[in-house]
Amino acid sequence: SSNADNVAIVDPVPANTSFVVGSHTVAPAGTVEYSNDGGATWTHVPTDSGDGTDPTLTHMRISYAAIAAASGALSTFQVIIQ
Repeated sequence: SSNADNVAIVDPVPANTSFVVGSHTVAPAGTVEYSNDGGATWTHVPTDSGDGTDPTLTHMRISYAAIAAASGALSTFQVIIQ
C-alpha cells in the first residue's frame, strides 16, 4: 500500500439546511476552505447570521498533502433543517 497524495474532499451542505457555524470537525487536520457559490470559489468565511447558522455556505473542501496508507479522513458538521 502507498499513501494517497494531494487529496481533496468536497462536502456539500444538504439542500434546505443551514450550516451551524463552528460545528465542522476534521480528522486528521487538513486545510479547510468554504464556499458560498456552489464550489466556484473557496474564500468564504462562515458567519453567524444571528441564529448560529450560515445559510449562505454551500460547500466545504478539506485538502491533504497526503493520507497514510490504511488510514482515513473524517469530516463532520451540523446543519439546521429550514
